Amino acid sequence: MIKTIFFILFVMFCSSFLLESHQTHISKPILSLEKTQYQSGELVSLKGVVIYDDNPTSDVLLQILVSDPNEKVIVDAYTISLDDGTIFVEFLIPENSISGEYEIDVTSLCREVHREICTHQYEIVKFNVADDSLQDISIPDWIKNLAKWWFEGNIDDSTYASAFEFMIKEEIIIVPLTDKQESVDTKIPDWLKKQAKWWSEGTISDKDYVAGLQFLIANGIISV
Repeated sequence: MIKTIFFILFVMFCSSFLLESHQTHISKPILSLEKTQYQSGELVSLKGVVIYDDNPTSDVLLQILVSDPNEKVIVDAYTISLDDGTIFVEFLIPENSISGEYEIDVTSLCREVHREICTHQYEIVKFNVADDSLQDISIPDWIKNLAKWWFEGNIDDSTYASAFEFMIKEEIIIVPLTDKQESVDTKIPDWLKKQAKWWSEGTISDKDYVAGLQFLIANGIISV
């Protein structure tokens, strides 16, 4: 009986040891971008921290892949988390890059001591590259006045939507149109009012404002 109990305890100890020795070590990157709108040739700064067991962890190897809207990889690089678990990566968007949504995929390849028993964790962040043709645009002042009046509630969404239609017609905003897309949807997101206010006050440029509108339309947030 004693031998049987001893054998059972021995098996339990060995099972526990083997399970622990083969546990998956997970280090997950958490990322942030300074902004989500860029131009060709601009520098992108990516910041983040690597978390393991709910704490920042150092010495984690990470792979950074940046893909354009056609899924072509334009950046393939590696970095290692610092003593405080943080990471910092900078890269240039190539000149004459195509406009649209770009994707940054950061994969944790784990700490050196865990490489053989590690589950690779990743996080994806996205940003938009505006069309270079937006660099020299100039929007009529009356549209900026409309933006201010719209934010203040002096005109409704439908009236402000007419400004979108004007900019599309005059090719200030370039978006692909289909047979069923003939006019701007007047259900404009409320948060866009804040951006309109900043634009009317000169806090953001014509180029940045139009790039934002182009992105919203292209991604179906505002339909035309």
